[in-house]
Amino acid sequence: MIYLIGVWHNVQFWNESDYRYKQRDINNFSLHLKNMVRKYDVIMIGEEFNKEAMEKNNATHCTTQDVATNLGIMHKWCDPDSRERQNCRGDLMRFREEYWFKQISDLADKAIIFICGSNHLESFRKVIETAGFKTKILSRDWGSDLERKKALNIED
Repeated sequence: MIYLIGVWHNVQFWNESDYRYKQRDINNFSLHLKNMVRKYDVIMIGEEFNKEAMEKNNATHCTTQDVATNLGIMHKWCDPDSRERQNCRGDLMRFREEYWFKQISDLADKAIIFICGSNHLESFRKVIETAGFKTKILSRDWGSDLERKKALNIED
C-alpha cells in the first residue's frame, strides 16, 4: 500500500533563518508523519524532493528525512533533478510522476508513504493504481499557511 500525503513544499525543508516562521507547522507535520509511520507500519518515506531542491532553497534540514532517520526507516528523494528532466519529451508533470513511481516501485507492495505537492495527489494516485498497486490519501495541504506567515512576519 502506498500512503499519500499532500503538502505545500515549504513544509518539507527548513534552515535556521526561516525556522521561526515554520516551527509549529514543521513540528505538527513531523508528528503527523511519525504517527502515520507507526500506525501503518511504514518501512520507507519517499518524496517529491531532491538534493538540488535542498540547495536551491538553502535548506539545511529535510523534514521527512529527519523523521525517517529518527524512526530508523528508509528515506528516498524521488524527484528528477534538472539534468534528468531534460529527458522529458512531453508532459513534464506526467514525466515526473512516472519517475517518482519508478523510484519507489521496488517497494510498492510494502507499506510506504509518499509525500508530494497536494496538486499531484489525484494524478499520482492514478499512476500508482494503473500499475496495479493500492493507494490511500492520508492528508492534504500541509504547510498551506506558511507563505502568509512569512509575508506578514508572523513567528511561531
